[in-house]
Amino acid sequence: MKVLFTARGGSTGTWRMRGIEMASAKPDWRVIANANKHDLKGMDAVVLIKRLPPHTLNEIRKWGGPFFYDALDFWRQPIDDVYVSSVQDIQKRFKDRLRQCSPHIVLCTNKIMAKDIASMGYKTKVHSIKKQRRNYLKRHAQLYTSIKEAI
Repeated sequence: MKVLFTARGGSTGTWRMRGIEMASAKPDWRVIANANKHDLKGMDAVVLIKRLPPHTLNEIRKWGGPFFYDALDFWRQPIDDVYVSSVQDIQKRFKDRLRQCSPHIVLCTNKIMAKDIASMGYKTKVHSIKKQRRNYLKRHAQLYTSIKEAI
């Protein structure tokens, strides 16, 4: 299964661990910051990590294939922390973000997050990042591989 991981890129730990390192786990997986229609050709699925500019989201929508959102904590830290002071604030931000993305499946860090997002009408899968790095990569790779069954 050919999977493209995309986000804004940069030097953040999120981009390195959930983009660059994950894409290196399988030979048919690629990582490209701000993917465009040419990057999407031949892919079976796309995984968005955190945030993308609107033009990249539009390219993914036009492509039309299955789109998975690895949200974790998509808001900008610490800048947006003042806007997420309650569970209701977080749910509103997720609802707004998910409406923008319209993902096939939202990848969640725990069962509570999955339940909350599922209550908004989205399919979810749970993965954990609280394992040692080696186990994290293996578990994440298994999760993405199992996504094919959910399509």
